[in-house]
Amino acid sequence: MPAARAPKFRNTAAMGVLAISLANATSPLEAQSDASPRTPFDGPARTTLSSPALDIPLTKIGQFYYLDVQLNGQPFRMTLETGAGFFGISSRAAKALGLRVDTVEVMPGSRSAVATIDSLTMPGVSFATLVARVNPAWDTGDFDGIISIPVLRQLLATVDLGASRLRLARGALPAPNGRDVMAIAGKDRGRRIDFEVRLGDVPTTAVLDTRSFLSIIVPDSLERVLKLSDTPRLVGNARGPSLGTFTLNGAHLSADARFGSYGVRRPAIVLRNRPGVVVGVPFIEQFVITIDQQNQRIRFARPGRDAIAVIAREEWESTPTSEIAAGPAGSGPVRRVAGPAPTARPMGFNLAGPGGSDLVVMNLVPGSNADRAGLRNGDRLVEFDGTPVASMSPTVFRAAVGKDVPVKVVVTRDGTKIEFMILPQPGQ
Repeated sequence: MPAARAPKFRNTAAMGVLAISLANATSPLEAQSDASPRTPFDGPARTTLSSPALDIPLTKIGQFYYLDVQLNGQPFRMTLETGAGFFGISSRAAKALGLRVDTVEVMPGSRSAVATIDSLTMPGVSFATLVARVNPAWDTGDFDGIISIPVLRQLLATVDLGASRLRLARGALPAPNGRDVMAIAGKDRGRRIDFEVRLGDVPTTAVLDTRSFLSIIVPDSLERVLKLSDTPRLVGNARGPSLGTFTLNGAHLSADARFGSYGVRRPAIVLRNRPGVVVGVPFIEQFVITIDQQNQRIRFARPGRDAIAVIAREEWESTPTSEIAAGPAGSGPVRRVAGPAPTARPMGFNLAGPGGSDLVVMNLVPGSNADRAGLRNGDRLVEFDGTPVASMSPTVFRAAVGKDVPVKVVVTRDGTKIEFMILPQPGQ
């Protein structure tokens, strides 16, 4: 039996609420799906609630939200992921559970490792028979799978980030009215939840993604039609499992982002040379968002607050361009690069990656103290100067190298944890 996942973290107060409405159940406490062969894109075969409504605690670690579950009766930590149209677990979890892993065609032309989970349970709710993608990229992270949209498909689920809870019940949304209730756009090829939004006077659709720490990500093909108040500047580079490596540039809209009766005041946006608009955690935290997949409807609300939200400045907005290092990041949701630019690397390397659970060593300087100590490009960070990877930021990086004493750097390489003591070299 595997050890329980990482110890409890203190909750971090959030600014708002995300709610997800996902279907009418067929009975007061139990919902049953059809008996067709299941894939990672399907919901569970059966969902059972112990009461008409219940709350599941959420924990905010770094920039993302997590919850404790049991898979086949054994404890694991998973992350809330509204930006995925499939259910997945780490290969570490699959091995710990002794699951049979098969490689199958999950969609035309796409094969993936999958395994079947007999039960996924949280206090008061159980999900029976889920097919999961098995993802080895999560093995070195701080979670063992994702609670994604398909998992919750048979329930009314309210993700209340301000109260750090996931509320599960039954329900359906009223018909779209153009104010707070809208039709799900249904244009996303990944089967994710998208909605119509206007960025200034430019209409588009956006996907909700609780594993993106950026407010709004926009394809750079829209730059020529968007009205920006400043010139886009480098934020960093990132890499996605299906998107490859791409560059991120940040700017600000000179007008509001609007959807129905709601909006965001002149938001910061990040441009990338990849398709699709995505709204992440800072945006989602501003609203109560209800999604009804069965009826393809979505509802926004801001109880007791102005209809137009103002999002706090993001980290990249306050960081000088000279301190942003460009280079490929790890797979998954993007994260701004941590560390100074390649021309001034006091540690002899940069860190970059998707954030929350994964930062990798890059731009290692040949002959530097880090190089001589044995650090290598591609090593995955576990801890930097006593700070776990989930809490890393450029501020932590700069504070450590400013001490002029050896910095403890812990990484994993090929599944093995390695510890280094590296003296910064400010002249590099």
